[in-house]
Amino acid sequence: MYDWKRSTTKNSDYPSVDEFQRQATQKWETEKNHFKQKLKELHPMLYDTFDSLLKQYVQDQVSIGSNTQEGGDSSPTKFQNSPAELQQSLEPHQPMKAWMEDYLQTELNKLKNSLPVAQGPDNSEIQKLVDSLEFEKKKTQLLENKVEEGRQQHQLLEEKLSRLEQKLDGVSTTMEERIAANKGQPATSTTSSEHNQLRTTVEMQGRTINFIKSQSDPTKMQKLQQDTENLADRLAKGIKAVKSLHEQNSALIEKQGEKHKSLENDISSLQTASRNQDVKQKSLEKDITLLRSTSDNQGAKQTSLEKETLILQKTSESQGAKQMSFEKDISLLQCTCQSQGEQQKTIDDVVSGIKSAVESLSQKGESLAEAITSLRSSVEQIQETQGSQEARLSTVTSLKPLTKQVKEQQKKANVLQASAADWSLQDFQDLKAKVQGYPPAGEIRQLFVEFPSLVDTKRLLAKYPPPGDLERLLKEMPSPGDIKRLLDECPSPADIKRRLEELPPSDELNQLVRDLPKLRESMSEVTARSSKHPTPTPTPAFMTKDMTLQLITPKMDRLEDALKRRCTEMIQISSGLVAETVDQANARTLKSEEAIQALDGRVTGLKRSVDENKKEFDAHVTTSRRNMDETKKLGQQIKELERSVGENKLEVYEMENDTSKRLEEESTELKSLKGMVAVMTQDVEKVRKDSRTGIDDIQFQLVQMTDWAKNFSSKQWHDSVAQQIAAYVPAQFAGQLDSLATRVSHLETRSRNSPEVSSKRRKGANGSPLAVNGLH
Repeated sequence: MYDWKRSTTKNSDYPSVDEFQRQATQKWETEKNHFKQKLKELHPMLYDTFDSLLKQYVQDQVSIGSNTQEGGDSSPTKFQNSPAELQQSLEPHQPMKAWMEDYLQTELNKLKNSLPVAQGPDNSEIQKLVDSLEFEKKKTQLLENKVEEGRQQHQLLEEKLSRLEQKLDGVSTTMEERIAANKGQPATSTTSSEHNQLRTTVEMQGRTINFIKSQSDPTKMQKLQQDTENLADRLAKGIKAVKSLHEQNSALIEKQGEKHKSLENDISSLQTASRNQDVKQKSLEKDITLLRSTSDNQGAKQTSLEKETLILQKTSESQGAKQMSFEKDISLLQCTCQSQGEQQKTIDDVVSGIKSAVESLSQKGESLAEAITSLRSSVEQIQETQGSQEARLSTVTSLKPLTKQVKEQQKKANVLQASAADWSLQDFQDLKAKVQGYPPAGEIRQLFVEFPSLVDTKRLLAKYPPPGDLERLLKEMPSPGDIKRLLDECPSPADIKRRLEELPPSDELNQLVRDLPKLRESMSEVTARSSKHPTPTPTPAFMTKDMTLQLITPKMDRLEDALKRRCTEMIQISSGLVAETVDQANARTLKSEEAIQALDGRVTGLKRSVDENKKEFDAHVTTSRRNMDETKKLGQQIKELERSVGENKLEVYEMENDTSKRLEEESTELKSLKGMVAVMTQDVEKVRKDSRTGIDDIQFQLVQMTDWAKNFSSKQWHDSVAQQIAAYVPAQFAGQLDSLATRVSHLETRSRNSPEVSSKRRKGANGSPLAVNGLH
């Protein structure tokens, strides 16, 4: 068995912790209850198993005996396994059962007796220790109170002893010394110096008495007796005065004690007041520092606000300068817009002049066409009348100025086209003074929309000659008056068209122009001949009607086609140039409008920013004013606080002086109290050490008992119980159990092999299947 009886010495491995003790006791209690429950469950299970096994064994033996008797076999072994022998072998079962119960009961009683601490969750021993600790604390408190009372009594006794010594010093003088005193003063003094004077006077009286005895004069002796009587009366009066003084001193001492207590109370109140004053002073100093810091912050804020105001002023000035610059820009933009409008007006005037020039050109073209048609009609009349050679010559001479006029018109149109293509803004401004009657831009746009060959004019502009040639042509261009005169002299567009339609192709016209000298020569010859020979002569064969028609008609057709093409090209080029100038003018106006809108947006944004800056500046000014007012108020508060602090300092200085004096008086008493408290703390430490050693010993015993309780579930305990059972159970019982086990296993195997019986396992008392031959 496990030896649980250990020494109760202190174990250094386990600290004294109340919580650990409580947990250990609770754990041990639960384990003990668990073991009790197990024991309660094991008793009936053991009884039932033993009874069932014995009954089964008896039945088996009886059945075996009956079978052997029927078979007629009689052997000594069969006789040994008879029921009578089984009953004899089972007789030790009852005492073993009783022994097991007794043993378990004794062990449990030992456990209960050895562990009286763990009989419940209250833990009476620990409670006793706690109570003892509280009792010791109370004792220490009582001892401290008693020591305080003893100290007070000691002080009172010392005072009484000093008084008694004073009394004894006064009473110790003998009556002889009292009689010998010559000059005695009334004992009304209350101090030790007067007592010393009395002593000196008594000694002097003793000396005088000795001197008088040496002389031994009777008269003098009578006088001395009277003096001694007087001195005795005086001494009696002095003793009475001393007693009264003693009573007065005791009353004064009591009053002094009361005053001392009141002084102690006053000192404590003064200490608290001084502490409160220190706290208040510290709080005031903190408030002053905070106020100073706030004033500094306010000053910094004020300086920062002043800086911000300066910055805002500068920004406002810069904003004003910017605003002035923007106003200047706006005025410049307005001027530029006005100049752009004037330029637009000049461009519109030029466009209107060009329009009128184009209209005049169209009119002249019409007149030219009419002239060509009249030319054709004249040619037809010539063909119809088949006039003479003079008529033919007149037609030729009439054609010559027409061709010259066509060439001049072509040159003028080319020059006009080149000048219109390369005109600058200055030229347009010069033309503005000369051209009046400008139509509105809407009519010009409508005119360009209604113009039939605008796409063709743009296409022709891409094929336009380089600007150098145009500049050269512009320099060679005639004056505007000539151009106007030429435009006025130009035929109408209908005539130009008609004449262009009637004109021969340009090749024929060129050929006609080349043949003009020959025609002139021939005409001169004819005229000469006509003058020499007035008689009409027959026309030569080469100047017949058919030949003249053949020569003139194709050339006229070509000239008409060339004039048509040239006029159309001139009209297209002029319309393209006018469209380009109008587009440029519109683009410039759009750009100026966009710039004006952008400037308007910037101006509105600047106005908004200026308004916002003004609002912010006003807000900063108001905040700065508020901060100035607050700083003034804080300055006044700081001055008042400084005054109050100065007054409090004087009061605190006076109180410190009073308290320092009283504290010096009390420090001596506190030192003595500290010594007594030190002695008491030593005693308390001793009690703590003793209690701690006791608690550690109890804790160690509890741990040992828990280990001993855990031993019940160990293998060693089970082995010891098995050895005990094997020692008291007879030897035959083991063989019987083996035979029973074999029979049971035989029955189980037979039940498993039989198909009718379902396979079942025999379970033990605890619910687990029993092991048979090492198998479940």
